[in-house]
Formats: sequence, structure tokens, C-alpha cells
Amino acid sequence: MNVPRLRSLGLGMLMTGVSCAAQATVLFESPAYPDVALTPAGYWCSTCAGLADSKVYGQFTLGSASAISAISFAIEASYGGPNWDILVQVWNSDRSTTLFSNTLNAGSYTLTTKLASGSGTDLVSASLGSLDLGAGDYWMSWHSSPQLAIPLYISIGSQSYQSGNNVTLTHYDPAFALLGRPSQSIPEPDTLALLGIGVAGFAFGHRYKARTVLTL
Repeated sequence: MNVPRLRSLGLGMLMTGVSCAAQATVLFESPAYPDVALTPAGYWCSTCAGLADSKVYGQFTLGSASAISAISFAIEASYGGPNWDILVQVWNSDRSTTLFSNTLNAGSYTLTTKLASGSGTDLVSASLGSLDLGAGDYWMSWHSSPQLAIPLYISIGSQSYQSGNNVTLTHYDPAFALLGRPSQSIPEPDTLALLGIGVAGFAFGHRYKARTVLTL
């Protein structure tokens, strides 16, 4: 299978599992995601080699407020399986605050195995329910109690992070994509107040004009 077909396969499965799929779109795709069928440059593991609580992180950016409903990400085939629970979390830009946490229980996600001969990579596709985030920079992390490894691909300008060893790698990127839709813009309270004054003024003027016509 070629890379474009694999890419469309993963995103297609995301669309299938999301409600109101007709309105769903790709909100973010890491630079490495189109290369998911290629052999990665290396792997970062979670809960392996004595790293009991390690998480692997990848950066993402949203250009506008969005409602994220599904995710697709690559794992190492020999360090994952359909019967494993995988913890997915979203963090703020400096990884100091957890904004979202969801455990993908066994059987709740789709696993596409052996994406390409020799790559040793599987693709996980799952629904996240509804995650509302504003425009900005974030981190997403992955963790599993059994041994879980995340493939890393060379991507200039990207960063990844492993909490167990407190190591940041520049130009290495996990392969993942986020699906959902832009959030509807909500006016600020001051804007709503001004709109209310405008509507009240219009109604008063309309009533005054009507009264004037009636008294002629």
C-alpha cells in the first residue's frame, strides 16, 4: 500500500466513528502523519525499560477554537495491541496543566496493523467524544500500563518529549491527526451588551414612530 492510501484509510476510519461526520474535518495533522507507513527514525517508549509512568508527547497547534472529536496516531506494532488500554491526554503549551484525559479502553478503538512491510507500525483510530479547545499551542501525550512505544519521524522544526527521562527531541515528531470541526464563535459579554442596547434602541424607536403615526 502506498502512503496516500494509508493516510486516507486512517482519516476515513476517524470520519466513520464520529457523529455528524459530514461536518467533521481534519483540524491538525502532524508533519509525520503522511509518513506513517514509512520506517520511523526511532521509538520512544512508555512504561518500558523501567519507566513506570513515562509519557510520550507531541506538539500540535489549532488556528482557531475547535471541537475535537477523534484522533489517529501511530504506535510500534510490537509494543501495542487491541486489548490494551491507552491513556490519551492534552496539555497546555508548557505541559504544566492537564486539559483533557481519556483512556481508550480495549475494544473502543480501531487498530490497523502492519501498515507496511518492515515498518513495524500500527495505526490507532478512536473517538474522543468532545474536546473543546481555543486557538493556540498544545501537547498531546500517550501512555499505557503495558509496554507502549510511539514511533518518531524526522520532521524539521517539530518537537517531541518523553517525561520519564525528561528529554526533549527537536526535529522528531510522532505521527498523529485530530478530527473535528471549528467551534461556533461566541460574542464576548461586552459585545452582547452592546447588541442588547442596540436592539432596545431599535425597539424604542419603532414604538415611538408607531405612536406618532397613530396620534396624527
